[in-house]
Amino acid sequence: MCSAWIASGVVSDLNDLRRVHQLLVSSLVKVQAGKEAQSQQYNESTSTMEILAVLKAWAEVSVIVR
Repeated sequence: MCSAWIASGVVSDLNDLRRVHQLLVSSLVKVQAGKEAQSQQYNESTSTMEILAVLKAWAEVSVIVR
């Protein structure tokens, strides 16, 4: 959702962009932390879907800024 919002071009406030960027960064940090930091409430499939969603969002942002 974050990457779609950034790609939409409706960003009018730099503070909003910073908050969305921070959300993406914190999600990436969580993914990079690996399985040790994963909550026990998620099963492996759910964790994999979350990781793929974060990586997809960053890929979309990367395409937008190029």
